[in-house]
Amino acid sequence: MKVTYKKDDQTFADFVKRIFFQYKTNELNAYQWPEQMLIPILETQFAAQEMAYKMQFPNAESLILMIRDKAIGRLLLDKSTTYHIINLTIDNEFQGQSIGTAILKDIIEKAKEEKKKVTLKVHRHNPAIRLYQRLGFEKTKEDEVYVSMVI
Repeated sequence: MKVTYKKDDQTFADFVKRIFFQYKTNELNAYQWPEQMLIPILETQFAAQEMAYKMQFPNAESLILMIRDKAIGRLLLDKSTTYHIINLTIDNEFQGQSIGTAILKDIIEKAKEEKKKVTLKVHRHNPAIRLYQRLGFEKTKEDEVYVSMVI
């Protein structure tokens, strides 16, 4: 499956929110909150995250990952000084198909061409850390919540 990138615009707003909800629902299900309590929390977290991204990374590109005409994920990438992966989310339906690996390899290759490093920050309990390490990322900083990595 060939993944292409499409510049995000407001036509994808519902999709971006949906995949955020997928990811965060998996995380928040441990609390076993009823849905009527969970939805407002997700709405608030989504709005806060989007605002924080815009403030912290004003030059970031928001790209929708596409297979044919179907949106399958989102990549938020800031190429100001390094190729900083702010967010990479794949729709649950397309996870486990090496799509994330292909996207990361593509980013690494493009960064090498420009002689730039690739950086990211990930929640310390996120299983994707193993993928990042397999691809050559190394930990540069770690705290109680996040791990910063570089290649």
